[in-house]
Amino acid sequence: MDAPVEISFRHFEPTERIRELIENHVAAIDNYENSITSGRVIVDGKNHHGSKTVVDISVELKYRGGLALGRRSGEFPSPAGQRTFDMAVAQAFEVAENQIKEHFRKRRDGKDSGETELQPGHGRIARLNASVRNGFIEMPNGVSLFFSDAVLTEISMHWSRAPR
Repeated sequence: MDAPVEISFRHFEPTERIRELIENHVAAIDNYENSITSGRVIVDGKNHHGSKTVVDISVELKYRGGLALGRRSGEFPSPAGQRTFDMAVAQAFEVAENQIKEHFRKRRDGKDSGETELQPGHGRIARLNASVRNGFIEMPNGVSLFFSDAVLTEISMHWSRAPR
C-alpha cells in the first residue's frame, strides 16, 4: 500500500480489542492487493438508542482505477453487541475487498474496457471513400464494419494519410 490506512473514531471510544480487530483487517488487505493506494476506516458512534450505541463502520479503499466502499452498522455494547460489531467490521471490509476483486477480475477478463463481441477494439481500414468520409474496417475475425465520420470522429486524423 502506498499510504497507511487512516483509522478514526468519532463519538466513540474504542477498546484495545476493537483497535486490534480493525488493525488486523487492515493488515489482511495490505497483504491481499498491491494495487490499493490508500484507505480510511471511520467508526462513528453518534446514534444512541437507550443504553446501546449503533456504530456505523465505513471502509474506503482507494485503488488504481477507483474507490471501494464498505459500510455496515453494529450495536455496541449489548450481549450480542460485541459479536454484532465484529461482524459489521468484517462485512464492511469484505464488501470493499469484493469491489476491488471484481474490478481487477473484469480488467483481467477484458470486460472492463467496454468492448463487446460486436465492438472489438482493433481493426484495419479495408475500404475508404474519402469524398463522403466513410468506409469499412476489417476486424481480426474477418468481419467488416461500416463506419462514417459522424460515428468515428477519431478516424478523421487518418483521412489525409489513407490510400485512395
